[in-house]
Amino acid sequence: LHYLKTDKSTAIEPRHDTIFGFGFYTLRLLDELVATNLSRGMIGRLALRSCVEAYITLSYLIFKNDEAVWQNFRNYGIGKMKLSYLKNRDLKDKPSFIDEEFLKEIANEDRWEEFSDIDLGNWTDLDLRKISIEAGCKEIYDAYYDWTSSFSHGNWGAVREANFAICANPLHRLHLIPSVSVYPLPGVLEDLVKITNLILEIINTQYPDLNCKLTDEPKP
Repeated sequence: LHYLKTDKSTAIEPRHDTIFGFGFYTLRLLDELVATNLSRGMIGRLALRSCVEAYITLSYLIFKNDEAVWQNFRNYGIGKMKLSYLKNRDLKDKPSFIDEEFLKEIANEDRWEEFSDIDLGNWTDLDLRKISIEAGCKEIYDAYYDWTSSFSHGNWGAVREANFAICANPLHRLHLIPSVSVYPLPGVLEDLVKITNLILEIINTQYPDLNCKLTDEPKP
């Protein structure tokens, strides 16, 4: 409702759509984790990483406060959609999760895809760490991003925590054994609520009177 109330134009609005879009994006991730009770698993770590990156990116966009930067962020995303569409268009063995027609539709949503550039780098000349420094949220990056990224990239630390336990036989040398059953990891809901509220606060500073905040950790 607040999105519709603050939508003042029928033209393309990169700033308005992106600010609210990050809010919707984070709330959906949080909602899916609660609904599926997966917040104490590996998927919870991946969702937390996505939310942290969304918060840092949004903070940077607000810090720059430049219409060209908002548009560049949107154009970069459209270019990535176009790239995915072109790569999958001629594949014989297509991934089952990709909706080719949807990719084509979004790639042509703002303008014909022939006029959209594909940037193979980042949408800025900075990596996320440098973005967090400029945006004044390096502490969030330090606290959350490195370890959750280990789960995204499948680094050894993540593989170790999620899949192995130490043998309890005192005659053995504390060697690793596979954890046969899936056991819960430390949960991410409290952290997700914190990041979500930070994003909601940003939305409220840009479009006042939202008055939306999660006041307690949602229970699975």
